[in-house]
Amino acid sequence: MKKWKIELLKELNLKATEEREISLKETAANVGIKKIKHNDVLEIACKFLTTNGDYRPIKMLDNKQDKRSLFDMLVFSELEYD
Repeated sequence: MKKWKIELLKELNLKATEEREISLKETAANVGIKKIKHNDVLEIACKFLTTNGDYRPIKMLDNKQDKRSLFDMLVFSELEYD
């Protein structure tokens, strides 16, 4: 795995101990990453979720026609939504 992915996963795991809702885009910005390809987002999400089973991936949409990338919208949440 590439160094930047490892750094991002470490930051996500650190935030998981402190927060109940974690934005992938904000966390990536904290480690200096501006954009991530779709397949890399999926790989990082799968690895994060295997170590943090209480979290669920949520795609936060402003409306149903929102065309932003998964990287921009993905939030890991420990909260329950109805």
